[in-house]
Amino acid sequence: MCERHATEAHAIAAPLCSRRRRLWQLDHSCHCPLIGVGLPLPVLRKLVDKLSGGKTVADDYEIHVAAVSECASRNRLSEALQKELERRYATVLLRYRSLTSTEQLFASWRAAIAMGDVAGAFWAALTHPRCTPALEQQLCRDLHMVQHQAGACVRADLGKFNALVGAHAQLTLDLGKAQQRVVALQAEKAR
Repeated sequence: MCERHATEAHAIAAPLCSRRRRLWQLDHSCHCPLIGVGLPLPVLRKLVDKLSGGKTVADDYEIHVAAVSECASRNRLSEALQKELERRYATVLLRYRSLTSTEQLFASWRAAIAMGDVAGAFWAALTHPRCTPALEQQLCRDLHMVQHQAGACVRADLGKFNALVGAHAQLTLDLGKAQQRVVALQAEKAR
């Protein structure tokens, strides 16, 4: 890996390399959020099963933890994860390729957060040649907060959903009673 340097701000100084980094070259603190957000659990399980000969009996959390651990070095799983992330986010990587400064990279990342489309942007920004250690840390911090907000939204949506389910059940009951009254009135009218 080429030498990199950081600044106190949002990593305005550019790294000294021009090649995108690989998964195993990222700081280990990036691996958990990257695997958790960047790869759906069924995809992760499929990759792990494929490399273990289909002998995986771990639950989702154990598979996630094992995959995160394997990302620290170059090995069969980290290479498979790298390949999957490259394939999955190829379009985003193409958009980020044209960015020539850390400032542009940070602005694109913030735009992705605003649009709610962070998985591919996180991968593209972390591996971009202009991603400095300070920016890498900022990306992880931002993603952490996005995940908190997503959790809060899920809880709110679940509350609304449960309220709608209750309202639907009541309306179904009311409709059934109304249909019974109509049938009774039609029978009375027919007599």
